[in-house]
Amino acid sequence: MTNGLLPSGLHDRLPHEAARLDAMQRAAMDAIAAQGYLRVQPPLAEFEDELAGRLKGAGRTDLFRIIDPVSARTLALRPDITAQVSRIATTRMGHASRPLRLAYAGQVLKLKGTMLRPERELTQIGAEIIGSDSVAAAVEIVSVGVAALHAAGIRDISLDLTMPDLVDMLSAGPLPLAPDKVDDVRVALDAK
Repeated sequence: MTNGLLPSGLHDRLPHEAARLDAMQRAAMDAIAAQGYLRVQPPLAEFEDELAGRLKGAGRTDLFRIIDPVSARTLALRPDITAQVSRIATTRMGHASRPLRLAYAGQVLKLKGTMLRPERELTQIGAEIIGSDSVAAAVEIVSVGVAALHAAGIRDISLDLTMPDLVDMLSAGPLPLAPDKVDDVRVALDAK
């Protein structure tokens, strides 16, 4: 007889929690779809070399690898769905007009949890605008995200918007900043 022990960072979702999480996911995805985003569902596993090539930074080290008995190649369970959506947009939907609005929801598996977030199996919900990097697209995707979170019943939302060249880009144009202040602002943003 087994005692029901699960690997570290993985847990069962019993009926009440499963129903609540399913309702939240459905509400979020419905809100995203209402804004014209098309849902895609990539597979849980892909060939490791293909998936790793699309992942950025720590995502590559977060791959849970297994050997596929059919192809005898190494597979990786996805630690993030975004890279898979990028693959779909450039291959299977490469012919579709841009900007392309895609949405997704599914389970991801991290190789290791962290001290602050020990969970390894997570549900990821997202939306992507592919083919437009305008300010309007950024505003749209943030608005869609906030609407999805509200639809899911989440009210206390804080947004952390950043990118590697954010301070340089803003200080050179929309929010002019003296060159001697750029490093101070960058340090302050990194320390937030």
